Amino acid sequence: MDRIYAVGCSNGGMFTYELAHDERSAKYLTGISTQVGLPHYGYNRGPHESYKIHHLGFWGSGDRTVPPIENPSSGGCAVPCRTSENNGWFYTSSECTMSKWKDDMGLANLDLDPSDYGIQSYRKLKQCSAYTSDEEDDAVVVGCIFQGGHVCNTDFMNAVTLDFFDAHRKVGTGNPPVTTTTFTSTTTTSGATATTTTTSTTDQSTTTTTAATTTTGGSVCDSINQRKECRRNDDCRWSGGNCVPKTSGANFIFGRRNA
Repeated sequence: MDRIYAVGCSNGGMFTYELAHDERSAKYLTGISTQVGLPHYGYNRGPHESYKIHHLGFWGSGDRTVPPIENPSSGGCAVPCRTSENNGWFYTSSECTMSKWKDDMGLANLDLDPSDYGIQSYRKLKQCSAYTSDEEDDAVVVGCIFQGGHVCNTDFMNAVTLDFFDAHRKVGTGNPPVTTTTFTSTTTTSGATATTTTTSTTDQSTTTTTAATTTTGGSVCDSINQRKECRRNDDCRWSGGNCVPKTSGANFIFGRRNA
């Protein structure tokens, strides 16, 4: 499975960072999207060192619950990378959070096109930054400051998240390989041998299965030339003016779009 994502808002957003860092869950994740959630100060640990995980974050410029921008505490003390809210909770700034992810995965600044993920459609997304590398299949880290406070599940966050997830598969998987599986079965009916070969081919997200049956050898049906007599025989059917085995001439093709 290469399309597993985690999305969370506020405390849920903080939890997505834990999922990305804990090896028990990180190994399954393709990416995370966090909405107005940031790691607590002192717990900005980035993704697990063995995995590269896509990251998308949204933080409100006016958020007083989980402030994304470095600010002094109520006592007036300012600490680099630290934000604080009125009840004494400390968080890691969005800038330092993204920098940690960038550095841990060896990424660099990316010129983010406003059309990427439909960002240009939403005026509230004031400032977005991104990181990736020159490698074709590498992690992408994106973060946006929006005009607003501590809000969840808005159209601009959900729509951009879906576009972001749709654009990125799990790092290291690339396009799924083309695989072909063939099954052959043989049955004997009324002296005739029928061989059925089924071939299943998977190419990216589409699976196509083809089955064909061929019949060899003699058959009691061959000696019948009357329609009524042919139909009385459970192993035969009337087709094109001839009595033929029921296993003969079955050919079909069907396709299925994988979820």
